[in-house]
Amino acid sequence: MFEMQGEGMNEILNPSDVLISERSENPAGSVIVSTMEGTRPILVELQALTTQTIFGFPRRTANGIDYNRLTLLMAVIEKRAGIPLSNQDAYLNVVRRN
Repeated sequence: MFEMQGEGMNEILNPSDVLISERSENPAGSVIVSTMEGTRPILVELQALTTQTIFGFPRRTANGIDYNRLTLLMAVIEKRAGIPLSNQDAYLNVVRRN
């Protein structure tokens, strides 16, 4: 990565400082991951929250990711990590960082 300065283009030695500088220190339910879009690496922030449902059928909400992908991820978490989510409302937000 590069940035324009008075003397021209300069390399950014630590891109994380620029891309996630406004993020608070280790917020609960949030993680930044590197992923690929075609051949280009990008940083995305995943924000997730679950809470026990007060209705008989749990609500699932996805923003920035396909709803079916959310349900697939939840099924993998239940099966592989043994975390029961069938009685949890789930909210997932994906924010592109660059």
